[in-house]
Amino acid sequence: MPGALIRVVIDDRELVNAIAHVTHVVGSPDDIWRDVGEHLLNSTRDRIKRGVTPDGSAFQPLTKEYEARKLRKVGRRPILEYDLHMVGDRFTYSVDHEGLIIGTDVPYGRAQHYGYAARGLPSRPWLGLSDDDRDEVRRIVGKHLMDAISKRF
Repeated sequence: MPGALIRVVIDDRELVNAIAHVTHVVGSPDDIWRDVGEHLLNSTRDRIKRGVTPDGSAFQPLTKEYEARKLRKVGRRPILEYDLHMVGDRFTYSVDHEGLIIGTDVPYGRAQHYGYAARGLPSRPWLGLSDDDRDEVRRIVGKHLMDAISKRF
């Protein structure tokens, strides 16, 4: 994925232990990661529509010139939505033996996230976990844990 991606790594000991317990009970954390992936796709798209980064700060505004050109070409869309490729069907996740990878293969996804100084493009971090995302990951893990326990007893 040459665009932009993040690997979701949980460093919360409580969550790591819960996932390990669920894995012990059900055999694989893949369903947990799929549910987390679906949540993060929706959460990230929602943040982009609101024009905010994972920490809640607003995206850098577009230049007046670019904003006018974008309005003429595609109409009024949120800052990171131009052709809808970056956060459309090319924004996805995959689950592997190490966890979850989420991102886009659109090359300008990286430039949007980190900025591209040579072109005057400021960084607009769009990938990452908000505090609400972390809470939701905890809820997802808890649900899977409770489901696994209820199936065993």
